[in-house]
Amino acid sequence: MPKTPIKRTGVITPLVLITIFLFLIVFSASASAAMLGDINNDGVININDVLLVRKHVSGFDPQLTDAQKLVADVNGDGAINVIDVNLLMQMSLGLIDEFPILNKPTLASPADSAVVGGASISFQWAASSGAKRYQLEVIRISDSSVFKTEVLGNVTSSTQAGFPNDGSLFKWRVRAGNEVAWGTWTAYRNLINGTVPVAPVLISPADKANAINATITFEWNLAAGADKYELEIRKASDDSLFKTVTLGNASASMQSGFPQDGTQYKWRVRAGNKLGWGAWSDYWVFNNGVLPAAPVLSSPANNANVGGASINFQWAASSGAKKYQLEILRASDSMVFKNEVVGNTTSSIQDNFPNDGTLYWWRVRAGNDSGWGAWSGQMTLTNGQPIAAPVLISPADNANTHRTSVMFEWKPTNGAIKYELRIINIDDSVYNTVSLGNATASIQHDLPNNAHYRWQVRGGNDAKWGEWSKTRNLVVGNLLFAPGQISPADKATVGGISIEFKWAASSGADYYELEVVRARDGAVFGSKDDLIVTTYTMPGFSDDGTQYKWRVRAGIKIGSGDTVGWGAWSGYRDFINDTPENDNLAAPKLTSPANDSLVANELIYEEVNEVFYQVGSEITFKWEKITSANKYEIEVIKASDGTVFKNQVLGDVSIETYTDFPNDGTEYMWRVRAGNGADWGTWSFYSTFTNGFWWLNLF
Repeated sequence: MPKTPIKRTGVITPLVLITIFLFLIVFSASASAAMLGDINNDGVININDVLLVRKHVSGFDPQLTDAQKLVADVNGDGAINVIDVNLLMQMSLGLIDEFPILNKPTLASPADSAVVGGASISFQWAASSGAKRYQLEVIRISDSSVFKTEVLGNVTSSTQAGFPNDGSLFKWRVRAGNEVAWGTWTAYRNLINGTVPVAPVLISPADKANAINATITFEWNLAAGADKYELEIRKASDDSLFKTVTLGNASASMQSGFPQDGTQYKWRVRAGNKLGWGAWSDYWVFNNGVLPAAPVLSSPANNANVGGASINFQWAASSGAKKYQLEILRASDSMVFKNEVVGNTTSSIQDNFPNDGTLYWWRVRAGNDSGWGAWSGQMTLTNGQPIAAPVLISPADNANTHRTSVMFEWKPTNGAIKYELRIINIDDSVYNTVSLGNATASIQHDLPNNAHYRWQVRGGNDAKWGEWSKTRNLVVGNLLFAPGQISPADKATVGGISIEFKWAASSGADYYELEVVRARDGAVFGSKDDLIVTTYTMPGFSDDGTQYKWRVRAGIKIGSGDTVGWGAWSGYRDFINDTPENDNLAAPKLTSPANDSLVANELIYEEVNEVFYQVGSEITFKWEKITSANKYEIEVIKASDGTVFKNQVLGDVSIETYTDFPNDGTEYMWRVRAGNGADWGTWSFYSTFTNGFWWLNLF
């Protein structure tokens, strides 16, 4: 029931106290108490009440009734003891004006029986109404000694240091107090201080070592918080237990009885403390004795051609070997064709070879009780005659046919029972692939008129395809080959605002088309597609050092209309349109980065995607100096759209470094020109490079 603090009613003199004390010796305490502290229910709190409670606490009569016990618990802690007697005496003497009512704090953290690691632990509890202070007590369970007792202010947490973090058991509790008294202790909570140790780090014997001795010393690093260790040694061949040893706080153990017969062992260690055993370390492996050396292969000889479905593989014996393993891989895709463990023999006959010219790799390794030794080097063999590439007959190379149906012919090749014909467009895309039986000719219909193709054939059998033949060129319809370019020559410097272009005539051509593009961005500067002559002067050039590319193709009228069938373009030729006033200021020779180079200065391997890539944001440009020049201008543009990335006038230098390239695989073009006080010289031709690139991992 709730208890209301009771005010004292007056000050009692010592003489009165003595009189009341004598009176209370014979006083009966049977009256029912109704107010907190008023044990005899006479409306006041005085020495009478004190003596009644004191007698009760001391075990003398009178005994209190249940109602009196409720009002006698003046500190509200659920028990009647000397604290209540003292508080009643202080109230009766006027030393306090009201009784404290203090509840037990509610413990929060650590939870009961929690495992708490570390040298410092934070203890937390909920606040108690009316509390002005708290007391924390920590007991070591092993010997019931007090480990910590702290009187704290009006706080609900306390971090205590100095814990051993070794798996020791503790119990803790808290009580609340105010200015005059302490409340009741909470019940104890238990905690375990520390965690099991981590796995030790192994030292010796090193992983994959040869420890040739009957007695071997095993070493490891001590683990924090550990006071014991366990060493385990197993035979690697069958995982059977060879030894297990429990040790004290040691970092080494000498073990004997090893047979020195080449047996392979694996060993590990774990650490423990009062809490138990931690995790095992990883196994390390060692050979007590020597593994056999790699065998020397003898037959079939390297690069031999061996026919038949069965092949006898032979090798020299390896000292100490008790068994051998033969591995045969198909060279085309590295697929394992045979993998056989044989006994203590130096030869093995393997069957079911296809005898079709397939290329294989083979190797052998020796083993004993320790395990397998190293593989021998690989030898190569060909099983049966390979299927040679067919010899093409017709159409002849560079033939021109006006028919849209074409017969392709070739000679039979040894071992082939089927053939495949492939027709390729001029842009290297495949126009059609035709699978045939055991035939050496095939008519293909409805080929587009006015098209340029390449074609090839390969033979095969039930096991594999042979190599493709070389390609032949074929023009179907009235298509013409590219004219030969004459001038401007490649890499020429041409002055003037009008430039004459010349090329050789193409037999059968009715028209020619000329195209000139700007090298910087690939934009078409000018084109003419109705030329009937092999020369044309194009106007509109600016004579400003711009670099251009030009090409030409031939065409022929198709049918009675105005349709023209165009042949293949010639390759591009480069030229610069410029007439420098200073003849001594020629175009500088560019040296680095080299033309069409891949620029990068760091190689990175990305393990997750199994990809190599090279990167480099810093690029250094170099060129040869020009006599009489005292300045240079460098220009770097993006090849994709011709936008200028760098343009800078430099002093009398022949090298410049930039560090802000985005390193994203972009292709760039760069050039340099020399100058002096009079004028600028001719620009060099563009040189291209790619900044950053990727390699697919082929291993």
